[in-house]
Amino acid sequence: MHIYSDFDIRVIAEEDGNIDLFIPIDYRTLNLEMDRLPNYIVSRFQFLKVRGIIIRFNISNGNNNCTIHILRNIDLQSAISNFEVDYFNRDIIIKLDSYAVYMAFKERG
Repeated sequence: MHIYSDFDIRVIAEEDGNIDLFIPIDYRTLNLEMDRLPNYIVSRFQFLKVRGIIIRFNISNGNNNCTIHILRNIDLQSAISNFEVDYFNRDIIIKLDSYAVYMAFKERG
């Protein structure tokens, strides 16, 4: 797994087999794209006024799951949304796109 980002990535916690990364995106709109969505979802999910993203990786042996927290403010209690992703053989992309932020999980290869 690799993270490609136009934004700073900070480690904010590392304990109990987890590592938390914080990516501040400065209250921008976040456009989230995922492959393999059901065909009735046309394009993307959009989140407005996002302060930042926390990605919590479980770094235990054999675990490839991470939890994505989309935040209105700096703490987890302000989460707009959260979901789990299997990041095996995927790259996480977080790029500035005009006035919004593009985020995607792209399969490698």
